[in-house]
Amino acid sequence: MGSVKRQMEEDEALLPMYEWIEENYGINEDDDPSDWSDAVDEYEGYIHNIQEREAYYHAAEEYDFYIHQAVGGADVRFNEKLIEFKDYLTTERPRNPAIFYKMCIAHVVTIFETYMEDLAKSLIINGGFLRPFVLASNLLTSKQYSLKEIMIKKDEIQEKTTDKMLSELALKHLSKDVLYHDLTKVANIFEYAMGRALKLSAVEKPLNRFMYLRHDVIHRDGANHKGTEARIDIQVVDEAITAMENYTSQLRSEIGHLGD
Repeated sequence: MGSVKRQMEEDEALLPMYEWIEENYGINEDDDPSDWSDAVDEYEGYIHNIQEREAYYHAAEEYDFYIHQAVGGADVRFNEKLIEFKDYLTTERPRNPAIFYKMCIAHVVTIFETYMEDLAKSLIINGGFLRPFVLASNLLTSKQYSLKEIMIKKDEIQEKTTDKMLSELALKHLSKDVLYHDLTKVANIFEYAMGRALKLSAVEKPLNRFMYLRHDVIHRDGANHKGTEARIDIQVVDEAITAMENYTSQLRSEIGHLGD
């Protein structure tokens, strides 16, 4: 029964492709498979173009938001969410503590990750660190130009390296390519922007425990890869909050009040 269900799910997932190919190529599922190769490639290119277009418009919308957002705005939103969470934690009386505190770990780590993304985007887009970040993070494809090409393509190069274009490129990267529970990569973002190493190792290690714990909650209902289930209670949630506050406080101290 399981294999039949999987096949049905796969067929359903492929249905949009079948319909697109039938409409644009005039072939259907019963035709010779050899006729499908070019059609499938064309469909995949069509989907890729849609995704690229959506990513572009999303980056443009984010630019309109973050160009007006001071770095302090990210702090305000984070503090409000954390205070709201703490109030809920102290007033709620869960009927099933085991499930409740698993949900709390997942949620509070999400609050932290959202803050890291918000802070990174605010700092880079509206904190004066756009070009250092773009150059240090290798977002621009390395390409050698001759002096002749530079003279010929000067306008094209300038158009592609305006602050707005670079901002949208950076926002696209920060939205799609960064996992904000990976603290090493999170630190890299800010180090690229600031142009120096940040002293975060002492506060990173305690917080990593809760990044892994949240992963286990989401993917294995709180058990690690060996099948051992972690103890998650109010004390663990409080320790997670403290670790996040220590990390964000140290990060904010390293960044200073730039962009506020």
